Amino acid sequence: MDPCQTKVYHKHGFDSKVFLETYFSGKSTSVFGDDILKFPIQKIHEACVSGDIKGDLLIDISAGPILHYLYPICGLFKEITLLRFSERCMIELRKWRNRHTGAFEWSHISPTVIELLGDSKEWDLKDMHLKSIIKQIVKCHSDRENLTDPLQLPQADCVIISWILELTSTDEGEYMSHLKKMVKFVKPGGHLIIFGALNGTYYTVGKDRMHMFKQDESFVRNAVVKEGFTVTKCDVLLRNSESHLTDYQGKFCMVARKDM
Repeated sequence: MDPCQTKVYHKHGFDSKVFLETYFSGKSTSVFGDDILKFPIQKIHEACVSGDIKGDLLIDISAGPILHYLYPICGLFKEITLLRFSERCMIELRKWRNRHTGAFEWSHISPTVIELLGDSKEWDLKDMHLKSIIKQIVKCHSDRENLTDPLQLPQADCVIISWILELTSTDEGEYMSHLKKMVKFVKPGGHLIIFGALNGTYYTVGKDRMHMFKQDESFVRNAVVKEGFTVTKCDVLLRNSESHLTDYQGKFCMVARKDM
């Protein structure tokens, strides 16, 4: 493939460790801290305050080996299953869960988590608890009707979709197809939480320029409603950072409930 050509995440992949270090590290030079570290953690916490989002199973479908937004919510579920499109990012996640040397750790987000929880002793407990309730890390196949085929997963009380639809979709039809497959995992009456980038067309991982589907809040809202959900909340954070690495204009968090 021409190295100058824009690549698509689930077809061409990227270096998972470089992705983490570029966008999600605790380096003081990182310009994405508020947008993609603090924002999702805060919004997940706010979504859970009402007490409606809880249950037996949480399924998380995301881009790359990210899971920092699960810390505020992990105490509300008995089990978490991670669905990922890349073997490389699954390896990174297993290294983290099994405490292997060189694994990417998330301790740099502890001040944000501690501030929300109000107890400085909670970080280590949360970290251990999150690792313990992630029971499965499952490969997704975008070309199959059941994303986890041949594995049949039960429907979940809550599904989180984070920054994956815009990275795996090249047009509206593909977006709707991917969304339809993902929301099948939500049980009737269950909740859907979507994080995404607004009006972006690319992001960069190492030397690779990666594709991003350009979406706005209205498009995502209409897509979710079309799949049988009622949107209960949507928060938008406009970008305030300067970087040539990506051109998105903002981030959003949308919470919806699946109609009975």
